[in-house]
Amino acid sequence: MKFILAFLFLLICIFSQTLTLTGVISDDISKPLESANIIAKPLQEKATLKFYNFVEIILQHFKTANKIKILQL
Repeated sequence: MKFILAFLFLLICIFSQTLTLTGVISDDISKPLESANIIAKPLQEKATLKFYNFVEIILQHFKTANKIKILQL
């Protein structure tokens, strides 16, 4: 029983350090931009960026004290 509780606690801790930002990058007339460059600060080596009909940025080991700024599109 202790092993199961420790395992569940470990999973919660691991997934709590991940932040997922989603959204749509569009121009002034709300037309989605296909090839936009996104730079997030602070820079992370293991950030994942996915393009669908929207943008999804997955940041690993995110601390709540950090602020994400989109520097350039």
